[in-house]
Amino acid sequence: PVYGEIKGSIKDSLTLEPLIATLEVETPKKSFTMKTDSLGLFKFKVHPGKTHIKILKKDYETREIFVDVDLKEKVRLDIKLRPLTAPFVATFVNSVTQEPVSGINVNIENELGGVEIFTTGPDGKVSTNLKEGAYTIKVEAEDYLPFQDVITVKAGETVAKKYELIPREGELLGKVFNAKTMKPLVADMVFYDTLGNEITKLTSNKDGTYSVKLDQGVYRVKVTVPKYIPQEAIVVVEGGKKNVRDFGMLKEKMVFTFRNIYFDFNKATIKPESYPVLDSVAQILKENPTMVVEIGGHTDTRGSRRYNQRLSQRRAEAVKNYLVRVHGIDPSRLIAKGYGESRPLVKPERTEADYAKNRRVEFLIIGQRGVEK
Repeated sequence: PVYGEIKGSIKDSLTLEPLIATLEVETPKKSFTMKTDSLGLFKFKVHPGKTHIKILKKDYETREIFVDVDLKEKVRLDIKLRPLTAPFVATFVNSVTQEPVSGINVNIENELGGVEIFTTGPDGKVSTNLKEGAYTIKVEAEDYLPFQDVITVKAGETVAKKYELIPREGELLGKVFNAKTMKPLVADMVFYDTLGNEITKLTSNKDGTYSVKLDQGVYRVKVTVPKYIPQEAIVVVEGGKKNVRDFGMLKEKMVFTFRNIYFDFNKATIKPESYPVLDSVAQILKENPTMVVEIGGHTDTRGSRRYNQRLSQRRAEAVKNYLVRVHGIDPSRLIAKGYGESRPLVKPERTEADYAKNRRVEFLIIGQRGVEK
Protein backbone atom coordinates (compact mmCIF):
# COMPACT_ATOMS: atom_id res chain seq x y z
CA PRO A 1 0.00 0.00 0.00
CA VAL A 2 0.97 3.58 -0.57
CA TYR A 3 0.94 5.95 2.43
CA GLY A 4 1.31 9.57 3.28
CA GLU A 5 3.51 10.74 6.15
CA ILE A 6 3.03 13.09 9.10
CA LYS A 7 6.01 14.19 11.16
CA GLY A 8 6.89 17.10 13.39
CA SER A 9 7.74 18.28 16.88
CA ILE A 10 6.01 19.28 20.11
CA LYS A 11 7.46 22.02 22.32
CA ASP A 12 6.59 24.19 25.31
CA SER A 13 5.12 27.41 23.90
CA LEU A 14 7.05 29.60 26.38
CA THR A 15 10.40 27.90 26.81
CA LEU A 16 10.47 26.10 23.45
CA GLU A 17 11.77 23.06 25.32
CA PRO A 18 10.86 19.73 23.63
CA LEU A 19 8.05 17.79 25.29
CA ILE A 20 7.44 14.08 25.60
CA ALA A 21 3.72 14.03 24.81
CA THR A 22 1.10 11.44 23.89
CA LEU A 23 -0.52 11.46 20.45
CA GLU A 24 -3.86 9.74 19.92
CA VAL A 25 -4.15 9.25 16.14
CA GLU A 26 -7.26 8.31 14.12
CA THR A 27 -6.61 7.64 10.41
CA PRO A 28 -9.15 6.56 7.75
CA LYS A 29 -8.13 2.94 8.29
CA LYS A 30 -6.95 2.57 11.91
CA SER A 31 -6.34 4.24 15.27
CA PHE A 32 -3.21 4.12 17.45
CA THR A 33 -1.38 5.89 20.26
CA MET A 34 2.26 6.95 20.31
CA LYS A 35 4.66 9.22 22.18
CA THR A 36 7.18 11.76 21.02
CA ASP A 37 10.84 10.94 21.62
CA SER A 38 13.17 12.75 24.03
CA LEU A 39 13.62 15.52 21.45
CA GLY A 40 9.87 16.01 21.18
CA LEU A 41 9.83 14.53 17.65
CA PHE A 42 7.27 12.21 16.08
CA LYS A 43 6.73 10.56 12.68
CA PHE A 44 4.16 8.09 11.36
CA LYS A 45 2.61 6.90 8.08
CA VAL A 46 -1.12 7.24 7.33
CA HIS A 47 -3.55 6.18 4.67
CA PRO A 48 -4.68 9.02 2.39
CA GLY A 49 -7.56 11.06 3.80
CA LYS A 50 -8.45 13.00 6.94
CA THR A 51 -6.41 12.20 10.07
CA HIS A 52 -7.41 13.34 13.57
CA ILE A 53 -4.58 13.91 16.06
CA LYS A 54 -5.16 14.57 19.76
CA ILE A 55 -2.11 15.71 21.74
CA LEU A 56 -2.02 15.19 25.51
CA LYS A 57 0.56 16.24 28.06
CA LYS A 58 0.05 16.56 31.81
CA ASP A 59 -0.15 20.18 32.97
CA TYR A 60 -0.48 21.42 29.37
CA GLU A 61 -3.43 22.35 27.22
CA THR A 62 -4.89 19.54 25.06
CA ARG A 63 -4.68 20.19 21.32
CA GLU A 64 -6.70 18.55 18.53
CA ILE A 65 -5.63 18.78 14.89
CA PHE A 66 -7.27 17.55 11.66
CA VAL A 67 -4.97 16.95 8.70
CA ASP A 68 -5.85 15.98 5.10
CA VAL A 69 -3.07 13.84 3.69
CA ASP A 70 -2.84 12.98 0.00
CA LEU A 71 -1.19 9.94 -1.46
CA LYS A 72 2.59 10.03 -0.87
CA GLU A 73 2.25 13.49 0.70
CA LYS A 74 4.55 14.43 3.56
CA VAL A 75 3.05 16.83 6.12
CA ARG A 76 5.12 18.67 8.76
CA LEU A 77 3.49 19.75 12.06
CA ASP A 78 5.44 21.81 14.61
CA ILE A 79 3.14 22.20 17.58
CA LYS A 80 3.55 24.40 20.66
CA LEU A 81 1.59 23.52 23.81
CA ARG A 82 0.67 26.18 26.32
CA PRO A 83 1.52 25.19 29.90
CA LEU A 84 -1.33 25.22 32.43
CA THR A 85 1.00 25.32 35.45
CA ALA A 86 4.06 27.17 36.64
CA PRO A 87 7.03 26.02 38.70
CA PHE A 88 6.92 27.23 42.31
CA VAL A 89 10.12 27.17 44.34
CA ALA A 90 10.26 28.47 47.90
CA THR A 91 13.32 28.69 50.12
CA PHE A 92 12.84 29.03 53.87
CA VAL A 93 15.66 30.47 55.99
CA ASN A 94 16.16 31.55 59.60
CA SER A 95 15.74 35.34 59.67
CA VAL A 96 18.65 35.73 62.09
CA THR A 97 21.25 33.26 60.79
CA GLN A 98 20.07 33.05 57.16
CA GLU A 99 20.60 29.29 57.45
CA PRO A 100 18.10 27.05 55.59
CA VAL A 101 15.25 25.68 57.71
CA SER A 102 14.79 21.99 56.95
CA GLY A 103 12.15 19.48 57.97
CA ILE A 104 9.22 21.87 58.38
CA ASN A 105 5.80 21.38 56.84
CA VAL A 106 4.63 23.92 54.26
CA ASN A 107 0.92 24.05 53.46
CA ILE A 108 -0.08 25.30 50.00
CA GLU A 109 -3.80 26.04 49.86
CA ASN A 110 -5.66 26.83 46.64
CA GLU A 111 -8.69 29.09 46.22
CA LEU A 112 -11.09 26.17 46.69
CA GLY A 113 -9.56 25.22 50.03
CA GLY A 114 -7.61 22.25 48.74
CA VAL A 115 -4.33 21.80 50.59
CA GLU A 116 -1.09 20.11 49.65
CA ILE A 117 1.58 19.61 52.31
CA PHE A 118 5.28 19.68 51.48
CA THR A 119 8.34 19.27 53.71
CA THR A 120 11.45 21.39 53.25
CA GLY A 121 14.63 19.54 52.36
CA PRO A 122 18.14 20.05 53.78
CA ASP A 123 18.44 23.14 51.57
CA GLY A 124 15.24 24.61 53.05
CA LYS A 125 13.45 24.35 49.71
CA VAL A 126 10.11 23.05 48.49
CA SER A 127 9.23 22.89 44.81
CA THR A 128 6.16 21.90 42.83
CA ASN A 129 4.07 22.89 39.83
CA LEU A 130 0.95 24.95 40.46
CA LYS A 131 -1.96 25.74 38.21
CA GLU A 132 -2.96 29.32 37.52
CA GLY A 133 -4.61 31.08 40.45
CA ALA A 134 -4.03 32.38 43.95
CA TYR A 135 -2.47 30.30 46.70
CA THR A 136 -1.89 30.76 50.41
CA ILE A 137 1.45 29.57 51.75
CA LYS A 138 1.33 28.68 55.46
CA VAL A 139 4.00 27.52 57.88
CA GLU A 140 3.50 26.58 61.50
CA ALA A 141 6.71 25.24 63.02
CA GLU A 142 7.53 24.64 66.66
CA ASP A 143 10.56 26.92 66.82
CA TYR A 144 9.26 29.71 64.57
CA LEU A 145 6.45 32.23 64.53
CA PRO A 146 3.51 31.34 62.27
CA PHE A 147 4.06 32.52 58.71
CA GLN A 148 1.66 33.18 55.84
CA ASP A 149 1.93 34.59 52.34
CA VAL A 150 -0.38 34.83 49.32
CA ILE A 151 1.00 34.29 45.83
CA THR A 152 -0.52 34.59 42.38
CA VAL A 153 0.51 32.03 39.78
CA LYS A 154 0.41 32.64 36.03
CA ALA A 155 0.84 29.67 33.73
CA GLY A 156 4.39 29.25 32.54
CA GLU A 157 5.85 31.93 34.80
CA THR A 158 8.15 30.56 37.48
CA VAL A 159 7.43 31.79 41.00
CA ALA A 160 10.57 31.81 43.17
CA LYS A 161 10.32 33.02 46.76
CA LYS A 162 12.68 33.37 49.69
CA TYR A 163 10.93 33.42 53.04
CA GLU A 164 12.59 34.45 56.29
CA LEU A 165 11.09 32.67 59.28
CA ILE A 166 11.33 34.53 62.57
CA PRO A 167 12.45 32.38 65.51
CA ARG A 168 9.78 32.09 68.17
CA GLU A 169 12.36 32.76 70.87
CA GLY A 170 14.03 36.09 71.55
CA GLU A 171 16.73 37.06 74.01
CA LEU A 172 16.12 39.58 76.79
CA LEU A 173 19.31 40.95 78.24
CA GLY A 174 20.57 43.92 80.17
CA LYS A 175 22.09 45.09 83.41
CA VAL A 176 20.91 45.77 86.96
CA PHE A 177 22.64 48.67 88.72
CA ASN A 178 22.37 51.35 91.38
CA ALA A 179 20.49 54.18 89.66
CA LYS A 180 22.58 56.80 91.44
CA THR A 181 26.12 55.38 91.38
CA MET A 182 25.73 53.02 88.37
CA LYS A 183 27.34 50.27 90.50
CA PRO A 184 26.28 46.78 89.27
CA LEU A 185 23.93 44.80 91.49
CA VAL A 186 23.11 41.12 91.95
CA ALA A 187 19.32 40.89 91.63
CA ASP A 188 16.65 38.22 91.76
CA MET A 189 14.44 38.45 88.68
CA VAL A 190 11.08 36.76 88.14
CA PHE A 191 9.29 36.78 84.78
CA TYR A 192 5.49 36.51 84.47
CA ASP A 193 3.21 36.22 81.45
CA THR A 194 0.23 38.52 80.88
CA LEU A 195 -1.98 36.19 82.96
CA GLY A 196 0.33 36.44 85.95
CA ASN A 197 1.81 32.96 85.58
CA GLU A 198 5.46 32.63 86.53
CA ILE A 199 7.48 31.72 83.43
CA THR A 200 11.02 31.63 84.78
CA LYS A 201 13.35 33.23 87.29
CA LEU A 202 17.05 33.94 87.52
CA THR A 203 19.74 35.83 89.41
CA SER A 204 21.82 38.44 87.63
CA ASN A 205 25.60 38.01 87.47
CA LYS A 206 28.09 39.76 89.74
CA ASP A 207 28.61 42.41 87.09
CA GLY A 208 24.85 43.02 87.07
CA THR A 209 24.28 41.49 83.65
CA TYR A 210 21.53 39.01 82.87
CA SER A 211 20.24 37.14 79.85
CA VAL A 212 17.17 34.99 79.33
CA LYS A 213 15.51 33.36 76.31
CA LEU A 214 11.74 33.88 76.07
CA ASP A 215 9.07 33.28 73.45
CA GLN A 216 7.95 36.41 71.65
CA GLY A 217 5.42 38.28 73.76
CA VAL A 218 4.80 40.70 76.61
CA TYR A 219 6.09 39.94 80.10
CA ARG A 220 6.08 41.50 83.55
CA VAL A 221 9.44 41.44 85.31
CA LYS A 222 9.91 41.82 89.05
CA VAL A 223 13.43 42.77 90.14
CA THR A 224 14.49 42.62 93.79
CA VAL A 225 17.78 43.51 95.47
CA PRO A 226 18.25 43.51 99.27
CA LYS A 227 17.92 47.03 100.74
CA TYR A 228 16.57 48.38 97.43
CA ILE A 229 13.01 49.14 96.42
CA PRO A 230 11.56 46.27 94.33
CA GLN A 231 11.02 47.24 90.71
CA GLU A 232 8.43 45.99 88.24
CA ALA A 233 8.38 46.60 84.51
CA ILE A 234 6.56 45.48 81.39
CA VAL A 235 8.95 44.23 78.71
CA VAL A 236 8.27 43.28 75.11
CA VAL A 237 10.30 40.42 73.63
CA GLU A 238 10.59 40.19 69.85
CA GLY A 239 11.40 36.78 68.40
CA GLY A 240 14.83 36.38 66.82
CA LYS A 241 16.14 39.61 68.34
CA LYS A 242 18.27 40.76 71.24
CA ASN A 243 15.94 42.84 73.39
CA VAL A 244 17.77 45.12 75.83
CA ARG A 245 16.28 46.25 79.14
CA ASP A 246 18.34 47.71 81.97
CA PHE A 247 17.11 48.20 85.53
CA GLY A 248 18.31 51.14 87.63
CA MET A 249 17.49 50.25 91.24
CA LEU A 250 16.51 52.81 93.86
CA LYS A 251 16.80 52.82 97.63
CA GLU A 252 15.39 54.96 100.41
CA LYS A 253 17.00 58.38 101.01
CA MET A 254 18.27 58.57 97.44
CA VAL A 255 17.95 62.10 96.07
CA PHE A 256 17.64 62.95 92.37
CA THR A 257 18.09 66.57 91.41
CA PHE A 258 16.65 68.12 88.23
CA ARG A 259 17.54 71.64 87.11
CA ASN A 260 15.84 71.28 83.76
CA ILE A 261 12.29 71.47 85.10
CA TYR A 262 11.31 74.97 84.05
CA PHE A 263 8.46 77.23 85.14
CA ASP A 264 7.06 80.51 83.86
CA PHE A 265 8.77 83.49 85.51
CA ASN A 266 7.53 84.02 89.06
CA LYS A 267 4.81 81.40 88.48
CA ALA A 268 4.13 77.72 89.17
CA THR A 269 3.19 76.96 85.56
CA ILE A 270 5.37 74.17 84.16
CA LYS A 271 6.85 74.94 80.76
CA PRO A 272 6.21 72.31 78.03
CA GLU A 273 9.95 71.69 77.52
CA SER A 274 9.96 70.18 81.02
CA TYR A 275 7.40 67.48 80.19
CA PRO A 276 9.91 64.86 78.92
CA VAL A 277 11.83 65.05 82.22
CA LEU A 278 8.66 64.61 84.25
CA ASP A 279 7.52 61.80 81.96
CA SER A 280 10.75 59.92 82.72
CA VAL A 281 10.14 60.44 86.45
CA ALA A 282 6.63 59.05 86.02
CA GLN A 283 8.05 55.96 84.32
CA ILE A 284 10.36 55.37 87.30
CA LEU A 285 7.39 55.68 89.65
CA LYS A 286 5.40 53.18 87.61
CA GLU A 287 8.27 50.70 87.64
CA ASN A 288 8.61 51.07 91.41
CA PRO A 289 4.96 50.86 92.47
CA THR A 290 5.63 50.82 96.23
CA MET A 291 7.91 53.86 96.26
CA VAL A 292 6.90 57.04 98.11
CA VAL A 293 8.63 60.24 96.99
CA GLU A 294 9.00 63.74 98.33
CA ILE A 295 8.99 66.41 95.63
CA GLY A 296 11.12 69.25 96.96
CA GLY A 297 10.98 72.70 95.39
CA HIS A 298 14.03 74.99 95.82
CA THR A 299 14.72 78.59 94.80
CA ASP A 300 17.73 80.87 94.78
CA THR A 301 18.09 83.65 97.35
CA ARG A 302 16.75 86.49 95.26
CA GLY A 303 13.45 87.76 96.62
CA SER A 304 12.06 87.50 100.14
CA ARG A 305 12.28 84.26 102.10
CA ARG A 306 8.51 84.14 102.52
CA TYR A 307 7.86 84.68 98.83
CA ASN A 308 10.43 82.07 97.80
CA GLN A 309 9.01 79.49 100.21
CA ARG A 310 5.48 79.97 98.87
CA LEU A 311 6.66 79.89 95.24
CA SER A 312 8.66 76.70 95.79
CA GLN A 313 5.66 75.05 97.47
CA ARG A 314 3.39 75.91 94.55
CA ARG A 315 5.94 74.62 92.07
CA ALA A 316 6.38 71.33 93.95
CA GLU A 317 2.59 70.93 93.97
CA ALA A 318 2.48 71.68 90.21
CA VAL A 319 4.92 68.82 89.59
CA LYS A 320 2.84 66.51 91.78
CA ASN A 321 -0.36 67.48 89.95
CA TYR A 322 1.27 66.80 86.57
CA LEU A 323 2.32 63.30 87.63
CA VAL A 324 -1.14 62.55 89.00
CA ARG A 325 -3.16 64.10 86.18
CA VAL A 326 -1.11 63.02 83.16
CA HIS A 327 0.28 59.69 84.36
CA GLY A 328 -2.23 58.51 86.93
CA ILE A 329 0.29 58.25 89.78
CA ASP A 330 -1.45 57.67 93.12
CA PRO A 331 -1.27 61.06 94.93
CA SER A 332 -0.65 59.30 98.25
CA ARG A 333 2.80 58.33 96.92
CA LEU A 334 3.80 61.95 96.30
CA ILE A 335 4.53 64.55 98.97
CA ALA A 336 5.04 68.10 97.70
CA LYS A 337 7.19 70.32 99.88
CA GLY A 338 8.60 73.79 99.23
CA TYR A 339 11.94 74.66 100.81
CA GLY A 340 12.36 78.08 99.28
CA GLU A 341 15.94 79.30 99.69
CA SER A 342 16.57 77.37 102.92
CA ARG A 343 18.70 74.59 101.39
CA PRO A 344 21.06 76.16 98.88
CA LEU A 345 23.64 73.99 97.15
CA VAL A 346 25.87 77.04 96.60
CA LYS A 347 26.32 79.66 99.31
CA PRO A 348 26.92 82.47 98.82
CA GLU A 349 25.75 82.90 95.23
CA ARG A 350 28.16 84.98 93.20
CA THR A 351 27.31 84.16 89.58
CA GLU A 352 24.28 83.33 87.45
CA ALA A 353 25.53 79.73 87.42
CA ASP A 354 25.35 79.69 91.22
CA TYR A 355 21.77 80.96 91.16
CA ALA A 356 20.86 78.33 88.56
CA LYS A 357 22.27 75.51 90.71
CA ASN A 358 20.06 76.54 93.60
CA ARG A 359 16.90 76.70 91.47
CA ARG A 360 15.95 73.03 91.28
CA VAL A 361 13.42 70.28 91.92
CA GLU A 362 14.58 67.29 93.96
CA PHE A 363 12.98 63.89 94.27
CA LEU A 364 13.75 62.22 97.59
CA ILE A 365 12.80 58.57 98.08
CA ILE A 366 11.39 58.52 101.60
CA GLY A 367 9.97 55.02 101.85
CA GLN A 368 7.77 52.28 100.50
CA ARG A 369 4.03 52.17 100.76
CA GLY A 370 2.64 49.02 102.37
CA VAL A 371 6.09 47.69 103.32
CA GLU A 372 6.85 47.17 106.99
CA LYS A 373 10.19 48.38 108.28
